[in-house]
Amino acid sequence: MVLVLCESAMHLQRDNLKNRFHGKNLWHLLIIIVAIQSSVFGDNADLFSSISDTERLFEIEIQFSRDIVTYVEALENHAKAIRKYVDLAYPEGPLKDVPDKEAFVANPLNSFGMVKRLGPHFLDHDMANLLADQTLMELQTKLSNNSKVFPTASNFEEIVISLSLLQETYQLNSSDLADGFITYDGQKYQSDFRLNPRDMMEIGIGATNSGWWDNGIRWFQIAEQKQRNSTDVVFSKILAQKVREGTIYHDKLLDQRGQFGATHRCFPVPFDKKLKKKKKYKKVKQNVNYIREKILQQKLFHAEIPSQVKKAMSFDMCSNGVREWRTPEHDRRLRCAFIHHQDPYFRLGPFKVEVLNETPFVSMFHNFMHDAEMDHYKDYAKPNLARSVTGLADTQARVQTRTSKQAWLAERWFTFNITEASASTIPQNNDLSPPPLPFEPMKYAVDLDVPGANVARRIKYATGLETERPFSGESFQIANYGLGGQYQIHLDGLGFFDGQINPHREKTQFKHNNAVGDRLATFMAYLTDVEAGGHTVFPLLGVSAKPEKGSAIFWINLHTTGKRDELTIHGGCPVLVGSKWITNKWIYSNDQFQKLTCPLSESEARYPVLQRWLDNGAAFIHEMNSRTNVVIVKLLCILSIVAIASVLGLSENEIPRQTDQQLLDAKMKVHAKAVERQIKFLDNFIDTYYKDYNFTEEDAHEYVSNPINTYMLIKRTSLEWPKLKQILFNDAMDKEYEDILKLADSLSQK
Repeated sequence: MVLVLCESAMHLQRDNLKNRFHGKNLWHLLIIIVAIQSSVFGDNADLFSSISDTERLFEIEIQFSRDIVTYVEALENHAKAIRKYVDLAYPEGPLKDVPDKEAFVANPLNSFGMVKRLGPHFLDHDMANLLADQTLMELQTKLSNNSKVFPTASNFEEIVISLSLLQETYQLNSSDLADGFITYDGQKYQSDFRLNPRDMMEIGIGATNSGWWDNGIRWFQIAEQKQRNSTDVVFSKILAQKVREGTIYHDKLLDQRGQFGATHRCFPVPFDKKLKKKKKYKKVKQNVNYIREKILQQKLFHAEIPSQVKKAMSFDMCSNGVREWRTPEHDRRLRCAFIHHQDPYFRLGPFKVEVLNETPFVSMFHNFMHDAEMDHYKDYAKPNLARSVTGLADTQARVQTRTSKQAWLAERWFTFNITEASASTIPQNNDLSPPPLPFEPMKYAVDLDVPGANVARRIKYATGLETERPFSGESFQIANYGLGGQYQIHLDGLGFFDGQINPHREKTQFKHNNAVGDRLATFMAYLTDVEAGGHTVFPLLGVSAKPEKGSAIFWINLHTTGKRDELTIHGGCPVLVGSKWITNKWIYSNDQFQKLTCPLSESEARYPVLQRWLDNGAAFIHEMNSRTNVVIVKLLCILSIVAIASVLGLSENEIPRQTDQQLLDAKMKVHAKAVERQIKFLDNFIDTYYKDYNFTEEDAHEYVSNPINTYMLIKRTSLEWPKLKQILFNDAMDKEYEDILKLADSLSQK
C-alpha cells in the first residue's frame, strides 16, 4: 500500500522561512543540509551507476577466483618439480666460479659430474618439458585478461564514500554495519563480509572528507575499539593518530564555525574537556531530531517553496516516510478501483488501480506487467546500457544527480518518413499544430518489438490515452540503478509550452516538441522488487511509492494549459539493498486532443482524471489510508586512496658471467626463489579472500545487491589484486624464464 497526499488549503508564507533557530534561519539550515549532501559527488561513477555492471564484475571475479587457485596449484607443482632437480643437481647451491675453467673441466670427475647433472638428472626429471610447459603462461594470460576490467583505486574510493552516504541517508547504525548487518524498516540484511578496522577507518575518512565529522569520528572510534586486541602495532598507532587528529580538527571546526556549515556537520559538543566547559556548550540542545522538526513545518501542495526546501522535504520522505506529512483530510478520497473504461474485454479482467493523489492525478496500477515481459525488457537492456543523462537533445549531460544506466526500446516504427513529416512543421511563427500525417497512419505501423508493442497497447487501454500513433509518445526507456542509485527531484515535462525550449539554442528539441507537444503523462513500471530503499517520492504531494515488481505508477505532468505542473516534482530514493529496474513511457500531449479533452472552464487548471474515470464506470472497492516508510540517499563518489605495490625482478646483468652450465644453474636458483615468493603472496591472497567463501555457489545478482558485499568486491579487485598482479606478472621474471629455456635448449644440443 502506498500513502498519498491531498491538497492542503493553507498557503506557505515565505516569511515563515525566516524563523530564527540557534542564531541561524531555517532557510540557511536547509541549504546547509542539501549542500553537504551534494558536495560529495564526483565525476567518475560509471561502475556503480548500474547494478547490472557490478553483477557482471562479480561473475568475472567468480571465474577469476577459480583461475587463480588453479594457477597457484600449478605454480606450486611446477616449482616442486624443479626444486627436486635443483636439490639433486646442486645440493650445496650454485657452482662457484673458477678462474681456470679449462683446468676445471680437464678433471674427469668434474666433467663426469657436469654431464650427469645436465644429462641423466636433467632427463630423469623431465626438465626440458617442465621448462617448456606453457600451462602457467596460459593461466597467467587468462588472469591478466580478466583483470583488465577490474575497477581502479578511485572506484574503491567511490565505494567508501557510497557506504558513508548510505549510512547518512538511512541513519544506519555504525556498529551493525561493522558487524556486516544492514538494518532497515525493522529488518536485518546479512552481508557475506564483516568490515575490519582498516575498512572502518577508510569509511570514516570518506565521511570526514564529505563533511560528516560526527559520523566519521564515530567510525574511527569503532575501528579503534575493534583494534584493541590486535597484534598489528603499526596500524594501531596509525588509527590512534587518526582519532586524535580527527577530534582536534572536529573541535576546532565546531568552535569556530558551529555545528553546521555549508560543507560540514559536527557533534553538538566538543571532545576536549576544557573546551566543553564553554558557556555556549552547556545549554546545547541534544535533540537530534530538531532539524526534522523544522522541515516538517513546511506545507504540502505549494509549488512556491524554494528548491532547496523541496530537496530537504524529499530527503526526509525518503529517510522517514510520509506518515508525519499526512492528515486524514489528505487521505479521505484515496481509494482502490477496478478500471475497465466500459471495454467488454477488460470487464472480465479489469486493471487494479490505487489512487495516490487526486489533483494532480497520481495512481498505481498493480500487477500490470507479466514476468516474461519484464525479463524481456531487462535482457534487451543489459547489453545496451549507457550512462543516464539529463537535459534536452542539444544540451544533454551526465550528472551525479542521476546515478543509473539506461537503454531505449523502440516498440514500433512507421514505414512513411516521419522525419520529413516533423521537419515540414518547423515553426516560422510558433505554429504548434501537429505535423501532417498520411490518412490512417496506423496502416503504416510495424511492430519492432512485440512485447514492447503489447505493453504500449495495454497502457493505452489502462489510461485511456493514445500510445500507438506516430507522435503519441517516446520509446520505452529502461533504467537500472546502481549501488545507492537515485534520481534527485525533477519534473518530467520539458517546459515546451512554458517557453523553456529556445528555438535557436535547442533547435533540435524545439522541432521535435513542436510536432509532439510536451510530456503530458508518465507511465513508469517497476521491473523488479527492491528489498530496501528505492521508493519514488513526490515531496510536494507527500506521495511515496514502493517499487513493486510488475506494478506501475502513472501521473499527469501538465496543466490544462500545457504548462508544467510544479507539484509533480518527484525523485527516486537511493537503493539501499537490491537492484532497481524500471521502464518509462512518456506520453506526449498533441496526440491526446481527443483522449483527454480540456475542461470548458478556464478555472480548471488540472485534468480531472479521477472524476472522468468515476463517470466512466470505475468500480472503486475501498478507501486507502495506509502509510509506508521510505528513504533517500545521495550516492556517489570521489576522493583518493593510494594503492602501492613493489615488484621484485632480477636482470641478467646481476648474475656473474660463468659457464653456460653455471649460468643456467644460477638462473634456475634465482627463478625458483622468485616463484616461491609468488606462491607465498598467492597463498596469502587466497587465504585472505577466497578460502572461507565459495563464490561459485553465490548468486551474482543477490550478492552485489548488498552494499557491503560490493564494497569487498571492489576492494579485492581494485586495491589488493593490483598489488599481487605486479608480483605475478613480472616482465623481468618472464625474460629470465625465456633465457633459462634458451640455455637449457643449447646445453641439451651440446
